[in-house]
Amino acid sequence: MHLNEFADRVEKLSERYADVYGVDRSPEWALLKLTEEIGELAQAHLTASGQSRDRGLDEQARQRRVAAELGDVLGMCLVYARLAGIDPEAAIARKWFPHEIEVRPFEDPELQQLTDSWPVPGGVHEAHAGAQLEGRSEYLVAWHDDVAVGSAVLRTHGYEGAQGRAAHPGAMEICHLQVRPERREQGVGTSLLQAAERRAAALGAREIAVGVADDNPGARRLYERLGYRASGIVDVSEHDWTADDGTVHHERESDEMMLKALGTR
Repeated sequence: MHLNEFADRVEKLSERYADVYGVDRSPEWALLKLTEEIGELAQAHLTASGQSRDRGLDEQARQRRVAAELGDVLGMCLVYARLAGIDPEAAIARKWFPHEIEVRPFEDPELQQLTDSWPVPGGVHEAHAGAQLEGRSEYLVAWHDDVAVGSAVLRTHGYEGAQGRAAHPGAMEICHLQVRPERREQGVGTSLLQAAERRAAALGAREIAVGVADDNPGARRLYERLGYRASGIVDVSEHDWTADDGTVHHERESDEMMLKALGTR
């Protein structure tokens, strides 16, 4: 389970607590509760480490009390984050891992930053953002130091190819995987795929699929390394794409569906 999923569950319990005891939940209330819980954790630690009287508790009981108080502190941190409108996963990633790749769902206010930091001809970013707005897919963007370095689309309504969709109707699809040329072979594609897999699993998918063309052995090797297996199902599609010089090309492509089972939560 991921941190934001814990935050959802803790939030529900916090709301019930507030209803029962008539608490007006606010960020300030959460901070005061957090301060209280930190004090209780400090006292439990002092007891467990022999720096305070043991209150008749044996060693195991003292350690259990430390763990319980730590759970309260962490829970109240998540409550405060939710009340203050902070994404705890993103906040930790930015503070503790500033030089690592962060993959997150595209948000409308980021469109200008996305197009400025990574100009792509043909309105690709705008098209994927529009599809997400219409509820047809989710657009995941990989960032490094506030610069977009890659992206992928998660088709939440199933595989696009008719043959693959008929054979595996419950599978979601990862497609339009793109990585900036200067950032390839640096784990960006892997980070995008793994983020899309986690998102699909959170949405209840049991299988995730990708389509790979015969003339793209590098992509096939990446998918195989990450646990995808060939299905033998091939769909033919046609699409237009825009080159860096602005010229539009029409392409006919045969893609084999590769599948990976997702763990249940």
